[in-house]
Amino acid sequence: MKNLKIILKNHSILVLIVLTVMCNSCIDPDDIEFKFGDTNYVDETFFSPPNWIIGKWEAAPLNDLGEKVVFEFTSDNIIDPFYGDRNEVINLHRSLGLRANVDETKSDIMYDMIIYWGIDPYRYSFQKIDENTLFVKEGFIDGQIELKRTE
Repeated sequence: MKNLKIILKNHSILVLIVLTVMCNSCIDPDDIEFKFGDTNYVDETFFSPPNWIIGKWEAAPLNDLGEKVVFEFTSDNIIDPFYGDRNEVINLHRSLGLRANVDETKSDIMYDMIIYWGIDPYRYSFQKIDENTLFVKEGFIDGQIELKRTE
């Protein structure tokens, strides 16, 4: 009986080795597609900020380290101090097969967005006070932050 167990164990190992070799030889590594970093993946833009907000906006330092909070708005993107290039982050999520999308609401004095990724949506709300001043309410910060136009 002991010999039978040894024979079955050796045969099982041999079968696994043969199957592994057979499977690996059937797969051409060039045929494997990874969505992450896939050069065929089409980047999309998800933002279209209103004209009045386009530019760079800066808040006074929020901590003792003197770190500045800077938001930059272009005609088709937002670069923020927490995640950087928002289009890039959302495209990365999508390239990994994760859900990611944006809903925007715009007016002459408000720019709101809800970014859907992961489990909970993330919301930003920008309120125009004058040509050079905004208030922002965002998911990480309690209350509002005053931003001043720098460019």
